[in-house]
Amino acid sequence: MFSLYRTLSLRALQQRFSRALLVVASIALGVATLVATRVLNQSMWAAVRVATNPLGFGELCVSNGDSGVRTELTTKLSGIPGIRDVEPVVVGRVRLPDLGDHRHAQCLGIVWKPDSESNNPWGVSIDWTVPPDTIPLLKGADPQNVLAHLKPFRLRPFLVGVQLNEELTTVAMNDRLDTILPFVNRFLKREWADQLSAILKKTAVIRLQPVGQEAQYFVKVGTVRSDGPTGDLVKNALILNAADAAELKGQPDLFTRIDLFLDSAADLNQVRSRVVETLGGRAAVRTSDENEQRAQEMMAGLQLGFSLTGAGALVVGLFLVYIVLAVTVAERRHEIGILRSLGATRGQIWALFVGEAGFQGLLGAALGIPAGLAMAHLCLDFIKNLLSDILYVLESPGIQIGLITILLAAAAGILTAIVAALVPAVRAAQEQPADAVRRTPQVPGLSHQVLQLIISVTLLILGGSCMIYRAHLPARLGTYGGFTLVLIGLLLTTPLLAASAARILQPLASRLMGLEGRLASDNLIRVPGRTGLVITVLAAGVAIFLQTAGVIHSNKDPFLNWINQSWDADLYVTSGSIVIGSGQNLPMERDLGKVFQNKLPIIETALPLRSRQVDYGENAVFLIALDAHGFYDAPGRRGPLMDRELYVRLLAPGGRYAVVSKNFAALYGVKEKDTIQLRGPHGPIQLEVAGIVADYSFPRGTVFIDQNVYQELFEDPRVDQFYVYLRSTDSQEGVRRELLRNWEAEHALMVMSRGQVRDHLLQMIRRFSLVAYSQEVVVGVVAALGVVFALLISVLQRRRELGILRAVGATQGQILLSVLAEAMLMGIIGTAIGLIVGVAIEWYCVYIILFEEAGFLFPVLIPWAEVGWIAAGAMIIATLAGLGPALRTMQLRIPEAIAYE
Repeated sequence: MFSLYRTLSLRALQQRFSRALLVVASIALGVATLVATRVLNQSMWAAVRVATNPLGFGELCVSNGDSGVRTELTTKLSGIPGIRDVEPVVVGRVRLPDLGDHRHAQCLGIVWKPDSESNNPWGVSIDWTVPPDTIPLLKGADPQNVLAHLKPFRLRPFLVGVQLNEELTTVAMNDRLDTILPFVNRFLKREWADQLSAILKKTAVIRLQPVGQEAQYFVKVGTVRSDGPTGDLVKNALILNAADAAELKGQPDLFTRIDLFLDSAADLNQVRSRVVETLGGRAAVRTSDENEQRAQEMMAGLQLGFSLTGAGALVVGLFLVYIVLAVTVAERRHEIGILRSLGATRGQIWALFVGEAGFQGLLGAALGIPAGLAMAHLCLDFIKNLLSDILYVLESPGIQIGLITILLAAAAGILTAIVAALVPAVRAAQEQPADAVRRTPQVPGLSHQVLQLIISVTLLILGGSCMIYRAHLPARLGTYGGFTLVLIGLLLTTPLLAASAARILQPLASRLMGLEGRLASDNLIRVPGRTGLVITVLAAGVAIFLQTAGVIHSNKDPFLNWINQSWDADLYVTSGSIVIGSGQNLPMERDLGKVFQNKLPIIETALPLRSRQVDYGENAVFLIALDAHGFYDAPGRRGPLMDRELYVRLLAPGGRYAVVSKNFAALYGVKEKDTIQLRGPHGPIQLEVAGIVADYSFPRGTVFIDQNVYQELFEDPRVDQFYVYLRSTDSQEGVRRELLRNWEAEHALMVMSRGQVRDHLLQMIRRFSLVAYSQEVVVGVVAALGVVFALLISVLQRRRELGILRAVGATQGQILLSVLAEAMLMGIIGTAIGLIVGVAIEWYCVYIILFEEAGFLFPVLIPWAEVGWIAAGAMIIATLAGLGPALRTMQLRIPEAIAYE
């Protein structure tokens, strides 16, 4: 075999270098798409994990959504046997007014210890700017406790990441010290005041602004760095003592979470049971893996799109490789016949073609892996900025690629080529020597079509069973595996459907295209297996493009309709970010809305909304507290619920009521008048479902309650957004400028009109669409190449037939037109089948995958405008692809074409 590879395979690859290059290129494109999608998924997940899990997690984590965990639980948890360390953590964002009106940073609160430099579970190192032993002693104070020395002067300490520290060094502190030093001199003895003054002059004193209060002074006592996975987050973060950070957030009695570190000999399940008993329903306890899984749910929709695109590129690439290898086998039939006549076995012929395909697949994978990394690198910042706008503030994670991705990509490239080569290799091995040495084409018999039908039906049944019973299969195996099997099964039935479609089109083709149309339709009917290759590739490309356009359309139109109906205020006021719940917006005081109304009489009302994540069982859902009285008393306004009667239900006496989103009701099987239980800061909260409304705020569902009920249950006076209604819409821009002029600097306000909000959200949708369509371009290129080479097969295998037509008087022009007519008919049939398959795939993606993976419940909408563009594009590609093979027929010499050997 090695001698055959060395002599025949290398010579064949050299003689047909362009074909080999196409196989390698198609494999490389598919592998590159697979690598890019996986790397982007892993890189973005790494960034989200760092943003949502600052400093990592302990073995167990006690949390309660955005409601926080009561500080007194720290003492109770520390007494549980098996727990080595109890570490409270506070996570939030604070304004840095010294660095600009809209500059804010991640703020982390942890417990500082005397030996924090070495004794911390976070894996960070500290470079002290103010060493503890250089700070003057205070009476009764621990010399290692920096906090005890500075807090009496309200000069509380902070550690800063190395990158943010570079920004702080540019801030002038002279005026700041002029305010602080007299304060120090007043309360300290002269010698201590002089020493502390000298220290302050060597470090940075900055202002951090808590919610609804004046900015407070903080002293930088050191820089912190981490070489671990949290390094990107820490370099731009502020680290405070946990108590200071909680106070800065306006929740002095609440921590964001409490991490528990266990003794090495402790049993995790037993400790967890004791923790659950101690918590008494006031918080949840999860492992680090469970917490990461909850965070990953936020990215499910994006990861879904990437995964489907990668799978689609490989499927289309599979058919392209099959087409090219089929061309190769067709051209080498004479060579195969000679080899068989000289004694080559069927196994040797089969291994020859499979080995060549495997080698080309290996080369394609070797080129596709670095190409995929380059694609991921180009898209990384774009995707990071997009996620930062809607989910979390992300630091650049860098390219994340593991050995599994490399091995998977290599295996995908090699296996795709080998699988594509199996059928051509088997057909080559079955050739009889006497038939193969003749240059007559091999026509698949009835047994080949029956076998193809059996395989197609088997794949459809197997894939359908995986989809139906996906809940009983390993995670995502049924969802994605079933989808892939059904897609391949549908595409394999395409050649069988092509003959039936050609019979239907035959009268119309004969009437419109004359003799050439009749010849083209006859060829489609007579040899569906050969012409079906073109139709299959076209159908695959059209189906994947339609699925992408359909999913985007089914997301965009309902989302924009929801925006147009529920976001009906004249102006929207937020702090830090216009997208509430994005991780960038800062809370505001509720009374700020009344201040707006008092200062600007043109404002009729400013209605507050508070949004946060809360626990519903093991899931995180979105809770929105709104002024139900205010929205109901505003005739002609819909507000977030789009129906004034829903506000009345929230205000009904005798209970606590909630309105839930449609996806919440569908995900958890909730109906009107059912009782749902959320987890609040003091324990479980019972709410009766008073209505169900369309809402797309959050993938795992949204719950609306009245702000008075929220205040009673959560003791939180802050808000995230104001719906501002004006007495006259003509003054909209003037009011917007006045709001910014008076309160932007103090509250980092962002004020946008209804049109600006709509345009902002529409722009985000377009950016998502751009990512999806840019990946589909790769699929389109692969599909177009497949059409060209499938038509080339048709010409190569019809040389004798075309020669006979020329011999009996057909002109070159008639032959050329017949080939072009055949390409057009195949384009029509492939487009029609692709549209049908694409609609089915879209339905499955929207109703099943998108709902189960991302949690959003959208209607299935057919993108009719896109359907027209896709169909026209497919027809043009098919016609242009047929032009090359058609021109090739004009070079056909009649004696050579009809020669019999």
